[in-house]
Amino acid sequence: MHWLFVTTNLTCVAYLAAHKQLFRLASVAHLRVMTAEALRGTHHRDYAVVFRQMFAGVPSADGVATVSVVRIKHHLNVVYVSSSLTPDAGRLTGKRALTPLAAWRRAAQAAGYGVSAGNAGPLGRSPDGSLAISAVGFSGTETVKPIAFAARPATARCAPTRRPLRRPPTVRRASTR
Repeated sequence: MHWLFVTTNLTCVAYLAAHKQLFRLASVAHLRVMTAEALRGTHHRDYAVVFRQMFAGVPSADGVATVSVVRIKHHLNVVYVSSSLTPDAGRLTGKRALTPLAAWRRAAQAAGYGVSAGNAGPLGRSPDGSLAISAVGFSGTETVKPIAFAARPATARCAPTRRPLRRPPTVRRASTR
């Protein structure tokens, strides 16, 4: 990683830490860098760093902060901050109400696909930690990964994210009659 990107990230973290009361945060330790890039056409003068909030190691669906910095001579100046961070995330609690497989089945049923417990099963974990699922009547592999979102003050809920359901145009079912 280029030294300027490291310096840019550190500048953004220091800015958020110095202004944590503005975002109603006790700490910025739960923020993770999602992306840090120079803006196109700026000749590596303007940068944007996007942070995602984490809850007990689970990424937030909506807790994001974007910090924009401009390099002027040898200094980096923060010129823009946008935030949808959940205040005081260190005190948030929550637990998973469904297993990833049960959550996928519920999402499939909500989308109008009848999937019984015996017709879907786990295949294992993908490199990013997602659960791979195989289901009768669906083409390819489905994946489910936990994600957190703020539900009400002082709570965070874990919900699965998944790739879109894929189903072949016609599903033929075998019959033994």
